[in-house]
Amino acid sequence: MAYKNMKYILILFLLFCSFRAEAKSKLHYKEWAKKQSDLVIFSFNRPMQLYALLESIEKHMEHLHNIHVIYRTTESRFDEAYKLAFNRFPFVRAHKQGKKAPKDFKPLVLKCVYDKHSLCPYIMFAVDDIIVTDHVNISECVKALEKYKTWFFSLRLGKNITDTIINPVVSMDRVHVGIPEGTEVGKFYFRWKFDAPNSQGSWNYPNSVDLHLYRKKELKRILKKAKYSNPNMLEAEWHWHYPALRERGLCFRHSKAINIPLNVVNPFWNSANLNISAWTLLDKFLEGYKIDIAKFHKISNSAPHMNYEVTFIKREDPPIESQ
Repeated sequence: MAYKNMKYILILFLLFCSFRAEAKSKLHYKEWAKKQSDLVIFSFNRPMQLYALLESIEKHMEHLHNIHVIYRTTESRFDEAYKLAFNRFPFVRAHKQGKKAPKDFKPLVLKCVYDKHSLCPYIMFAVDDIIVTDHVNISECVKALEKYKTWFFSLRLGKNITDTIINPVVSMDRVHVGIPEGTEVGKFYFRWKFDAPNSQGSWNYPNSVDLHLYRKKELKRILKKAKYSNPNMLEAEWHWHYPALRERGLCFRHSKAINIPLNVVNPFWNSANLNISAWTLLDKFLEGYKIDIAKFHKISNSAPHMNYEVTFIKREDPPIESQ
């Protein structure tokens, strides 16, 4: 009888240890997730550029949690190319817009940002023609955002950004705006006010889908009430109807990301500067090429957008597993 009792006590003890270890693991995961950020990327008929962005994220960024891609295509060859990209980067959660596009864009954005399976209180957005140019620890960005109490933490701004391009889909002509008055804080950061008298161009543009880190709780009302069916409309609605101009921004002393606008996927816009068609890039991608992102490592750009003649190199695709 005593042996049986000891046996049951041992089993209960082991179960208790198991439950305790599981509880500790869940608590550790929650604390870990709170120091990270989710990322939502927007892509339309640009698998070549998306591949470059994802490759640069894989190479340079750490402590991102969920990476979502909301994408849209106009023909099956683009679907084939996106499949190759997602096969290469299996950490991505892909969400294809369907027959209801563009009406399904907003519901997908809300689904990704407020994913019930995510414990991250932070969010970043990105368009597919961005390339990350240097190492970024997102947990350090989160820590700095809270310590210095700013509206966002920007990866594409830095004290090297002295010019702005008013509308890169129309012209790549630069306007010199300088650097706003601000303060260097910590060892690596620069903080400024959006409504400072000399804060111009990208420096007084607090709401952007170009790799800025935000708190999800501060965007919930905006994302639910605003009317938008694509990234351009989202940014425009956010900018004009929900300004945060009295807030402060935070960035690295040197920018860590850049926009390379090779083409325009919006049929209502046209630019002589952006003359590589989406179909030309698609053919190149399906032939097995990718953009050489090494050319952008620690690049010294003076504007967030840069007119750059990219180099294409061969890529090695992993085999696609049969379904």
